[in-house]
Amino acid sequence: MKRRLIRWLPLALCAAAVIVAIFGFISARAPITVAHYRVDAPGLRCTSPPFRVVVIGDLHVSDWTTPPAKVAEVVARANAERPDLTLLVGDYFGQGWPEDTAARSAGLAPLQALRPRIATVAILGNNDWIDGAPQITGILSGMGVVVLDNDALVTPEVSVMGVADISSDTANPLRAIERAAAKRAAMHLPPAPLSLWLAHDAMMFDRVETTGDMLFTGHTHGGQVLPDITIPLIRPMVQAARALGFKASWPAEKYVRGYYHESGKGMIVTSGIGTSGLPLRLGVPPEIAVIAFTGCQPL
Repeated sequence: MKRRLIRWLPLALCAAAVIVAIFGFISARAPITVAHYRVDAPGLRCTSPPFRVVVIGDLHVSDWTTPPAKVAEVVARANAERPDLTLLVGDYFGQGWPEDTAARSAGLAPLQALRPRIATVAILGNNDWIDGAPQITGILSGMGVVVLDNDALVTPEVSVMGVADISSDTANPLRAIERAAAKRAAMHLPPAPLSLWLAHDAMMFDRVETTGDMLFTGHTHGGQVLPDITIPLIRPMVQAARALGFKASWPAEKYVRGYYHESGKGMIVTSGIGTSGLPLRLGVPPEIAVIAFTGCQPL
């Protein structure tokens, strides 16, 4: 009996791996879910309707999980929320997608249909800095998207500060603050009642002194595959590798998904749309985040 079990064990493990991979691939292409948040913003009036923000992260456009048709689905779902502002938090292309401008423009073309009341604002992610930041910035800007690189969008209703990704070695939150102040002065505007920050990597939360009313990030994919199991296993492995002198890191090492608040700062991490590495998602469906900012204290 034991010999028989030992003989069949590898086959059983292979079969289980195949089943997990199939379900993971199907889950990665599942319909978009919506993560809803309600945030108190002291600068807003309670009598005003909530200020609605949609956050889209980590599209990773690819034939496997996020083809242009999937991007169009994301856009339709975002527009259905009737946002005042749409925010893109980086990493626009996945493995295998052609790197020429025509193909990349076609992959992101559905984003032209985003219809927020004020603007669509974007930053670049770590993969974008590796794959060609000027090209991707040009594609997004050509679609009417405001791309921020240690810069700010300033309007009477809202200020949005966008920080370069940590991996670029150019991240400069103070520069974004300075640009926001200079733009307000040039436009003769007082500070906006709502102040938002964008960064790709959630670790930026530990590097900024203020997040205004909220910092939005992505990068983690929410753990991507069975985070309740994989994250507790990977974290100690990363820490052990560091102790041995290796440069080890992992996107979901500290912040994974959802709302974080400490030391007067707030952050929402979206698990995003696409995948990296294997084209699989398990336990973390593709999502957009929808935030309603209100001046009314929760009951």
